[in-house]
Amino acid sequence: MARGIGRAMEKALARKGEEPVPETRESLLMHPQRRELFRLLCLRPCATVGELAREAKLSANAVRWHLERLAAANLIVRDGSSYYPKGFIEPTDRPLFRTLAEPTARGVFRAVLEAPGSTQKELVEVLGVSRQSVFKVASLLEERELVSSIEDGRFRRYYPTGLLFTRREDNRPKARAFADSLLKRLHAGGLAPHVLRHTDRQFLVRIAWGRAAELLDLPMDPFTTALQ
Repeated sequence: MARGIGRAMEKALARKGEEPVPETRESLLMHPQRRELFRLLCLRPCATVGELAREAKLSANAVRWHLERLAAANLIVRDGSSYYPKGFIEPTDRPLFRTLAEPTARGVFRAVLEAPGSTQKELVEVLGVSRQSVFKVASLLEERELVSSIEDGRFRRYYPTGLLFTRREDNRPKARAFADSLLKRLHAGGLAPHVLRHTDRQFLVRIAWGRAAELLDLPMDPFTTALQ
Protein backbone atom coordinates (compact mmCIF):
# COMPACT_ATOMS: atom_id res chain seq x y z
CA MET A 1 0.00 0.00 0.00
CA ALA A 2 2.82 2.41 1.00
CA ARG A 3 4.61 1.70 -2.27
CA GLY A 4 1.42 2.50 -4.21
CA ILE A 5 0.99 5.79 -2.35
CA GLY A 6 4.61 6.68 -3.01
CA ARG A 7 4.21 6.12 -6.75
CA ALA A 8 1.05 8.22 -6.78
CA MET A 9 2.91 11.05 -5.05
CA GLU A 10 5.75 10.82 -7.56
CA LYS A 11 3.30 11.11 -10.46
CA ALA A 12 1.55 14.06 -8.83
CA LEU A 13 4.81 15.89 -8.27
CA ALA A 14 5.84 15.22 -11.86
CA ARG A 15 2.56 16.66 -13.17
CA LYS A 16 2.95 19.70 -10.92
CA GLY A 17 5.89 20.91 -12.94
CA GLU A 18 4.18 20.43 -16.28
CA GLU A 19 2.70 23.31 -18.22
CA PRO A 20 -1.10 23.02 -18.58
CA VAL A 21 -2.29 22.17 -22.07
CA PRO A 22 -4.28 25.15 -23.39
CA GLU A 23 -7.84 24.37 -24.44
CA THR A 24 -8.84 25.83 -27.78
CA ARG A 25 -12.10 27.73 -28.08
CA GLU A 26 -13.72 25.08 -30.21
CA SER A 27 -12.60 22.16 -28.03
CA LEU A 28 -14.83 23.59 -25.31
CA LEU A 29 -17.76 21.98 -27.11
CA MET A 30 -16.28 18.53 -26.57
CA HIS A 31 -17.24 18.86 -22.91
CA PRO A 32 -20.69 17.24 -22.45
CA GLN A 33 -22.03 19.80 -19.99
CA ARG A 34 -20.92 22.80 -22.02
CA ARG A 35 -22.27 21.18 -25.16
CA GLU A 36 -25.63 20.67 -23.45
CA LEU A 37 -25.75 24.28 -22.21
CA PHE A 38 -24.96 25.52 -25.71
CA ARG A 39 -27.78 23.34 -27.06
CA LEU A 40 -30.21 24.66 -24.43
CA LEU A 41 -29.37 28.25 -25.37
CA CYS A 42 -30.16 27.47 -29.00
CA LEU A 43 -33.37 25.80 -27.87
CA ARG A 44 -34.42 28.69 -25.67
CA PRO A 45 -32.25 31.81 -26.09
CA CYS A 46 -31.92 34.35 -23.26
CA ALA A 47 -32.24 31.79 -20.47
CA THR A 48 -30.77 32.63 -17.06
CA VAL A 49 -28.32 30.63 -14.97
CA GLY A 50 -31.16 29.36 -12.78
CA GLU A 51 -33.26 28.25 -15.74
CA LEU A 52 -30.31 26.50 -17.37
CA ALA A 53 -29.39 24.80 -14.09
CA ARG A 54 -32.89 23.32 -13.80
CA GLU A 55 -32.93 22.15 -17.42
CA ALA A 56 -29.41 20.70 -17.38
CA LYS A 57 -29.73 19.34 -13.82
CA LEU A 58 -26.54 21.09 -12.73
CA SER A 59 -25.72 23.40 -9.86
CA ALA A 60 -25.95 27.13 -10.51
CA ASN A 61 -22.23 27.51 -9.78
CA ALA A 62 -21.33 24.83 -12.32
CA VAL A 63 -23.55 26.44 -14.97
CA ARG A 64 -22.08 29.87 -14.26
CA TRP A 65 -18.54 28.51 -14.62
CA HIS A 66 -19.30 26.77 -17.93
CA LEU A 67 -21.06 29.87 -19.29
CA GLU A 68 -18.05 32.00 -18.45
CA ARG A 69 -15.86 29.64 -20.46
CA LEU A 70 -18.26 29.75 -23.44
CA ALA A 71 -18.51 33.55 -23.24
CA ALA A 72 -14.71 33.91 -23.05
CA ALA A 73 -14.52 31.78 -26.20
CA ASN A 74 -16.93 34.19 -27.92
CA LEU A 75 -19.49 31.42 -28.43
CA ILE A 76 -22.25 33.03 -26.33
CA VAL A 77 -23.21 36.53 -25.25
CA ARG A 78 -24.23 37.65 -21.78
CA ASP A 79 -27.12 40.11 -21.65
CA GLY A 80 -27.66 41.14 -18.07
CA SER A 81 -28.66 37.95 -16.27
CA SER A 82 -29.39 35.96 -19.44
CA TYR A 83 -27.34 34.39 -22.23
CA TYR A 84 -27.73 33.53 -25.91
CA PRO A 85 -25.50 32.09 -28.69
CA LYS A 86 -23.57 34.81 -30.46
CA GLY A 87 -25.00 35.61 -33.89
CA PHE A 88 -28.00 33.31 -33.46
CA ILE A 89 -30.72 35.92 -32.90
CA GLU A 90 -31.18 39.62 -33.49
CA PRO A 91 -30.40 41.69 -30.36
CA THR A 92 -33.78 43.42 -30.78
CA ASP A 93 -35.50 40.06 -30.19
CA ARG A 94 -33.94 39.58 -26.76
CA PRO A 95 -36.96 40.97 -24.82
CA LEU A 96 -39.24 38.60 -26.74
CA PHE A 97 -37.15 35.54 -25.84
CA ARG A 98 -36.67 36.70 -22.27
CA THR A 99 -40.46 36.94 -21.90
CA LEU A 100 -41.01 33.46 -23.35
CA ALA A 101 -38.33 32.04 -21.06
CA GLU A 102 -40.82 32.43 -18.19
CA PRO A 103 -42.93 29.24 -17.85
CA THR A 104 -46.19 31.07 -17.09
CA ALA A 105 -45.76 33.45 -20.01
CA ARG A 106 -44.98 30.52 -22.28
CA GLY A 107 -48.07 28.71 -21.05
CA VAL A 108 -50.38 31.67 -21.55
CA PHE A 109 -49.06 32.34 -25.04
CA ARG A 110 -49.37 28.69 -26.07
CA ALA A 111 -52.95 28.63 -24.75
CA VAL A 112 -53.83 31.73 -26.78
CA LEU A 113 -52.25 30.21 -29.89
CA GLU A 114 -54.29 27.05 -29.44
CA ALA A 115 -57.54 28.87 -28.62
CA PRO A 116 -57.59 32.43 -30.02
CA GLY A 117 -60.16 34.61 -28.28
CA SER A 118 -59.63 32.98 -24.88
CA THR A 119 -60.76 35.01 -21.87
CA GLN A 120 -58.81 35.44 -18.65
CA LYS A 121 -61.19 33.04 -16.93
CA GLU A 122 -60.65 30.38 -19.59
CA LEU A 123 -56.88 30.79 -19.39
CA VAL A 124 -57.03 30.43 -15.61
CA GLU A 125 -58.98 27.18 -15.96
CA VAL A 126 -56.67 25.75 -18.61
CA LEU A 127 -53.40 26.65 -16.92
CA GLY A 128 -54.39 26.28 -13.25
CA VAL A 129 -52.82 29.59 -12.22
CA SER A 130 -54.30 32.63 -10.52
CA ARG A 131 -56.26 35.25 -12.41
CA GLN A 132 -53.77 37.86 -11.22
CA SER A 133 -50.91 35.88 -12.79
CA VAL A 134 -52.78 35.55 -16.09
CA PHE A 135 -53.56 39.28 -16.17
CA LYS A 136 -49.94 40.21 -15.38
CA VAL A 137 -48.48 37.85 -17.98
CA ALA A 138 -51.05 38.73 -20.65
CA SER A 139 -50.26 42.42 -20.15
CA LEU A 140 -46.56 41.67 -20.68
CA LEU A 141 -47.33 39.65 -23.82
CA GLU A 142 -49.34 42.61 -25.12
CA GLU A 143 -46.41 44.90 -24.34
CA ARG A 144 -44.16 42.62 -26.40
CA GLU A 145 -46.82 42.69 -29.16
CA LEU A 146 -47.16 38.90 -29.06
CA VAL A 147 -50.89 39.10 -28.28
CA SER A 148 -53.65 41.68 -28.58
CA SER A 149 -56.89 41.94 -26.63
CA ILE A 150 -60.40 43.28 -27.10
CA GLU A 151 -63.24 44.00 -24.70
CA ASP A 152 -66.24 41.70 -25.21
CA GLY A 153 -68.92 42.74 -22.75
CA ARG A 154 -67.67 41.70 -19.31
CA PHE A 155 -64.77 39.76 -20.78
CA ARG A 156 -61.37 40.54 -22.28
CA ARG A 157 -60.37 38.21 -25.09
CA TYR A 158 -56.80 37.55 -26.24
CA TYR A 159 -55.54 36.82 -29.75
CA PRO A 160 -52.06 36.08 -31.17
CA THR A 161 -50.70 38.90 -33.31
CA GLY A 162 -48.55 36.84 -35.70
CA LEU A 163 -45.38 38.70 -34.67
CA LEU A 164 -43.65 35.50 -33.57
CA PHE A 165 -44.17 33.88 -36.97
CA THR A 166 -42.99 36.99 -38.81
CA ARG A 167 -39.83 37.18 -36.72
CA ARG A 168 -39.33 33.44 -37.24
CA GLU A 169 -39.21 33.84 -41.01
CA ASP A 170 -37.01 36.94 -40.77
CA ASN A 171 -34.51 35.10 -38.58
CA ARG A 172 -34.03 32.06 -40.83
CA PRO A 173 -31.10 33.57 -42.83
CA LYS A 174 -29.40 34.57 -39.58
CA ALA A 175 -29.75 31.05 -38.15
CA ARG A 176 -28.27 29.57 -41.33
CA ALA A 177 -25.38 32.04 -41.21
CA PHE A 178 -24.84 31.14 -37.55
CA ALA A 179 -24.53 27.43 -38.41
CA ASP A 180 -22.16 28.15 -41.31
CA SER A 181 -19.99 30.37 -39.10
CA LEU A 182 -19.89 27.77 -36.34
CA LEU A 183 -18.88 25.10 -38.85
CA LYS A 184 -15.94 27.25 -40.00
CA ARG A 185 -14.86 27.74 -36.41
CA LEU A 186 -15.00 24.02 -35.76
CA HIS A 187 -12.83 23.43 -38.85
CA ALA A 188 -10.38 26.12 -37.72
CA GLY A 189 -10.22 24.55 -34.28
CA GLY A 190 -9.19 21.19 -35.70
CA LEU A 191 -12.36 19.35 -34.68
CA ALA A 192 -12.82 17.75 -38.13
CA PRO A 193 -16.58 18.42 -38.21
CA HIS A 194 -18.77 16.24 -40.38
CA VAL A 195 -22.27 17.59 -41.05
CA LEU A 196 -24.93 14.92 -40.74
CA ARG A 197 -27.96 17.16 -41.13
CA HIS A 198 -28.45 20.87 -41.75
CA THR A 199 -32.02 22.10 -42.10
CA ASP A 200 -34.01 25.11 -40.92
CA ARG A 201 -34.83 23.14 -37.78
CA GLN A 202 -31.65 21.21 -36.96
CA PHE A 203 -27.88 21.41 -37.24
CA LEU A 204 -26.39 18.00 -36.49
CA VAL A 205 -22.63 17.64 -36.81
CA ARG A 206 -20.07 15.09 -35.66
CA ILE A 207 -17.02 16.64 -34.01
CA ALA A 208 -13.79 14.92 -33.01
CA TRP A 209 -10.90 15.88 -30.75
CA GLY A 210 -8.08 13.37 -30.85
CA ARG A 211 -9.65 9.93 -30.55
CA ALA A 212 -12.83 11.28 -28.96
CA ALA A 213 -15.91 11.98 -31.10
CA GLU A 214 -19.21 13.56 -30.13
CA LEU A 215 -22.44 14.75 -31.74
CA LEU A 216 -23.31 18.43 -31.63
CA ASP A 217 -27.09 18.60 -32.09
CA LEU A 218 -28.45 22.16 -32.21
CA PRO A 219 -32.04 23.31 -32.83
CA MET A 220 -32.15 26.04 -35.47
CA ASP A 221 -35.70 27.37 -34.98
CA PRO A 222 -35.73 29.21 -31.62
CA PHE A 223 -39.04 30.92 -32.33
CA THR A 224 -40.69 27.50 -32.24
CA THR A 225 -38.56 25.73 -29.63
CA ALA A 226 -38.85 28.67 -27.22
CA LEU A 227 -42.47 27.62 -26.72
CA GLN A 228 -41.59 24.05 -25.70
